Amino acid sequence: YVVKFQLKDRSLIRNPKISIGTEDKGTVVVKIIVDKYGNVRSAEPGAPGSTTSSAYLYAKAATAAKSAKFDENLKGPINTEGTITIIY
Repeated sequence: YVVKFQLKDRSLIRNPKISIGTEDKGTVVVKIIVDKYGNVRSAEPGAPGSTTSSAYLYAKAATAAKSAKFDENLKGPINTEGTITIIY
């Protein structure tokens, strides 16, 4: 699998924990909201750019995205919106 992310002015400090128990393949783009402490507050799979509609991969991608951690930005906005892309 491959993991990419887009989040303005932030760095990934803990990669998503990805578990896979299927032969399904595809790209899942997860829309994320990250708080100023670097925690992923919400993860919505199926954003534009996704190449699969597998509910299983969507669930796995959402769980993985929520396990990621970004650097703190205490002077920044309360929430920052971005994406994590996981290619299975």
